[in-house]
Formats: sequence, structure tokens, C-alpha cells
Amino acid sequence: MKVSLKAKTFILIFIITAVLCAASIIGTNIALTNIIRQQFIDKAESLTNAMANLMDKDAAAKVRDEVMKIYTATDEKDKVSNEEWDSPEHETYVSRYSHILEMPEFVSLQEWMRTIQDKGKFTYIYLVRMDTEKARTIYLVDASYDDEMCMPGSFDPFTESDYSVIKHPMDGLPVDIVETEEYGWTLALGKPVLDQNGEIIAYFCADSSMTEITNIKNHYLLIIAAVLIGLALITGILGVLAVNHFVVRPVK
Repeated sequence: MKVSLKAKTFILIFIITAVLCAASIIGTNIALTNIIRQQFIDKAESLTNAMANLMDKDAAAKVRDEVMKIYTATDEKDKVSNEEWDSPEHETYVSRYSHILEMPEFVSLQEWMRTIQDKGKFTYIYLVRMDTEKARTIYLVDASYDDEMCMPGSFDPFTESDYSVIKHPMDGLPVDIVETEEYGWTLALGKPVLDQNGEIIAYFCADSSMTEITNIKNHYLLIIAAVLIGLALITGILGVLAVNHFVVRPVK
């Protein structure tokens, strides 16, 4: 079956227009994602660093000392990680630290952190100590509420990104972006809380959901895509008309 010159021209223009339009949308999406992600990271790092500097260092040191005293004195076989959260063994283990919840220093730190968490729209805020020998993140104060709160002394195994703190403790916990079922894309990082001698007391950590900013990006991307598709259609129509006028008619 023969295809006319006019049909071939139309098909070629359509393919070129579609490819250029798709490439523009993909390129715009990548650029927007990189720009927004970097701005989000910069803001999160700035806020987390500021909070680490503003924290009551003496209160943090007292809570740390009490938690680590019990943690160090507890036999390894009796330590149960948060991976076994609902087990009786875990409940028995964290009960060793229950009196810390009544310490004035713990109460004041947790109230301060909860204020930041609620007003700053953070997903989680928590203060931790790193056991680099056993590769564990030990909770000192968690700003979460009710059953979501990690007890002081409870611990999680290191994630892959946590191991960097062994070689570069003063850099804090690096930015880690993960996708969770409950909060979508979440950014986590931690900054060192330093005493007056520049020694690390603990790490102030914050998790922030990127869902809202991702939705905003997608909204603008849809607008840009609609504009690009509209321009592509107009360009395609004008191209077809031009080819039809200057190429197809003269050939006929």
C-alpha cells in the first residue's frame, strides 16, 4: 500500500513533536526534582543544625549518662532491639529505663522537642547516642507520642548510612531519603550536639516527610506538561500547514 507524501509528512512531524514533547517533560521533571530536593535538604540541614545548637546541653548530657549507665551495665544477652518491639523480652529490657521518663531533664527535653516537632511539621524528632562498636542507634529522648515513642535505652541496628558516623562522627548522620508506606518519601538526618569542650553528647535527629513538597512539584509539572503539549500541538499543526503549503502543493 502506497503512502502519500502528505501522510508521510504528517506522520514524521507527529513523531518528532511527540519525541520533543516527551523529552521536555522528562527533562523538566528531573530538573524540578533535583532543585526541590536540594532545597529541601538544605533547609532540613539548617534547621537540624540550629536545633542541635539550641538544645539544653546539660540536660542532654544527664539523660545520656543515665541511659548509657544502664545500657553498659546490662548483659548483652538481655538487650533486645526495637526489631522485637512487641515481644515480652523487649518490654522487660526497656522497663529498666522507665525511671528516666520522670527525670526533670528528660521531661524538659521531650517537651521542647515536641514543640519543635509539632510546629515545624517534622515527622519525627529524637535524640540518640551511637554505639559504634555494636553498630546500634540508642534512643535517649523521642518526641513521638504514646505507643510510637521509643523508650530511652531502646535501640535499632545501624542502617547502611549510619556507618559513616564511625569514621566521621563530627559530620553527623548523613541525609538519608527513603520511601515509607505511611509517610511516603521521607528525609532523615542528624547533627551532633556538642558540649562546651566540643565533645559529642548525642545526635539530634529529624525525619521530614517530602510528600507535601512532592505533591507541589507534581502539580507544577502537570501544568508545565499541559503547556508543553499545547505548544507541541500548535507547532505540529503549523508545521503540517507549512509543509502542505510549501512542499506538498508544489509537488502536485
